[in-house]
Amino acid sequence: TPEAGPCDCRVLRVFEGEKLLAASFLDVGQRAASSVYAMFEPEAAWRSLGIFTMLLELQFAREQAFRFLYPGYATEESSAYDYKKQFWGLEWLDFEAGGWRELPR
Repeated sequence: TPEAGPCDCRVLRVFEGEKLLAASFLDVGQRAASSVYAMFEPEAAWRSLGIFTMLLELQFAREQAFRFLYPGYATEESSAYDYKKQFWGLEWLDFEAGGWRELPR
């Protein structure tokens, strides 16, 4: 459960009326936050709720004056995580060379 984790876990929720459309779980540290998992109502996919919840995460991180927001997994090849690649200023960890690299646009 999120309560048993090593850090504070927040849940960001998106509703339409009383219907839950999306949720994003965000681990919160002292200087950064990490997007752990996100989900959305499949019938509302046209709303780009992954992008919307990422924007909510960014807003939360800025309000907390965090230095970083880790947006969670993405892959070099095409995947369900590609919506994350639409944001500027993303970096990826180059395991072979060691170190962080800017994601090309």
